[in-house]
Amino acid sequence: MTMKVAIIGAGPGGLVSAKYCVAEGYSVDIFEQNGSIGGVWVYSDYVDFDEDGFPLQAAMYKGLRTNVPKELMEYSDFPYPKEIQASYLPAEEVLRYFNNYADKHKLRSLVKLRTRVTEVSPLEGERWFVKALNLEDNSVLCGTYDAIIIANGHHAEKIIPNIPGKETFTGTQLHSKDFRKAKIFQDKKCLVVGMGLSGQDVSKLLLAVTDKVFASYKMDNKIANLPQNLIEKPCVSRIEGSQVFFEDGTAEEMDVIIYCTGYKYCFPFLTNDCGIVVDSSKWVRPLYKEIVNIEHPTMCFIGLQFNLPVIAMFDLQARFFVSTLNGHFPLPSKSAMYEDYEKQIANKRKLGIPLKHTHGMMLKELRKGYYEDVATTANIARIPPVIINMFEKILEDRNKGEYRHIVYKIVSDSKFRMVLNGEKDFKPIVNDNKLSNSNIINGRHL
Repeated sequence: MTMKVAIIGAGPGGLVSAKYCVAEGYSVDIFEQNGSIGGVWVYSDYVDFDEDGFPLQAAMYKGLRTNVPKELMEYSDFPYPKEIQASYLPAEEVLRYFNNYADKHKLRSLVKLRTRVTEVSPLEGERWFVKALNLEDNSVLCGTYDAIIIANGHHAEKIIPNIPGKETFTGTQLHSKDFRKAKIFQDKKCLVVGMGLSGQDVSKLLLAVTDKVFASYKMDNKIANLPQNLIEKPCVSRIEGSQVFFEDGTAEEMDVIIYCTGYKYCFPFLTNDCGIVVDSSKWVRPLYKEIVNIEHPTMCFIGLQFNLPVIAMFDLQARFFVSTLNGHFPLPSKSAMYEDYEKQIANKRKLGIPLKHTHGMMLKELRKGYYEDVATTANIARIPPVIINMFEKILEDRNKGEYRHIVYKIVSDSKFRMVLNGEKDFKPIVNDNKLSNSNIINGRHL
């Protein structure tokens, strides 16, 4: 009997998961709340609801360019077109790539657009009941599946800090998820709260339309190479009307506050019987290898981790889970999976990784070790060392200032080259790591 698999989310993680399931001959349904595929890469001028009044999940802003080169954002069997020379691409080009990938693998017909999953609950025999709402006609869809893949991303539920007096602010407040175009804030006095990558990008976009941009963040981790005309401030202590007070005792009148403060993990469709807990909105547990639901191992999560090359991770995690379904890798016992899980968490705490970054690969040893562990455990093709090597170099480049002019070329499984400032010859960045005997996917990266 054909195995039936439900996939929640038609973004990059859901699409590659579907590809591997289809290759096994499984029957696949992909549930996508938005009106198009592409996940977080879908741009809309609208917030919360699209132009037709349907619920919308979109976090993209106008003018966004990738902060990771395309060489780390392509699947092993589907490189970007050769005519695209730049490494850092506009969001529109990335979205086009994922749409083309779906077309190549004939995945589009599997996607149920504008369909929101409202319930996932376990059945006997490790099967699953899925209920979904068709947003166009309000009809209810129900089905049973042998396995379920959760790939709905983590850019839906905003985190907004609970600042005393925030409700009294007389100007405009919004989360970066709702930020679309900088020009509407022209000549406004703007405060950006949070200086992660999104905060830095939003600040630069604002500085193109106003010279009064403030950045509030934890100054004990001072960020190098921010724009000279960006005014840095410590954390906000309170808000009174239009006045924002900071921890150093200073205060400023503000017109706009933009919170670039991240997102919560959120799976409102999972019933309690699924056995999944989201601790402090940041730690999804208990998961074997941060993928498989230990309580019900025919459920997996794709893409919880951050601060590593995610397309390679999506591919690796999808292959790992499919290998548990097709018998290539029989999962260990529940007790053995719990033992591995507890050891992994203890190691992260020992390394000083806080709860809120449980799924964050904050150290090189974690990034490299995770890829190796997942591939070795399931005896599946591993990720080439060049992927991690290039990513580590990219992290260095970000700390030196503007980096999006650099062009990268992968030349082998362990080496890459880069060109700076339009030079014709590539400067070799050599890594002589020896490859193990395990397979490399297609002799390329993922």
